[in-house]
Amino acid sequence: QELIFLSQDLLRKVDAVAQSHDEASTFLLAQIRMLEKQLGMDVDELAWAEAAMTALKAKVDELSANTQNATMLVQAQSDELQDAQNKQRQQKAELHDAQEDDRL
Repeated sequence: QELIFLSQDLLRKVDAVAQSHDEASTFLLAQIRMLEKQLGMDVDELAWAEAAMTALKAKVDELSANTQNATMLVQAQSDELQDAQNKQRQQKAELHDAQEDDRL
């Protein structure tokens, strides 16, 4: 009689442990699924951020090239202006020399 009672008690404890194990497994699976969804969102966000950074780098490169081109144009115009000023000074000097020659 006592052995039967102990066996039934042991069986109830084994059932409780099995049920607890099932509940823990279910909870862990739910947590894993939630993490998978979160990780999927993180991967999507990372892909979006990477695409945005690539586009931003392309814009920065484009602006850098445009700035470099503008600098070259300004330098060329500055050189042309300097040449024109030098020519003007030379012509003034030649004119002044010609006027001096005419006076003599």
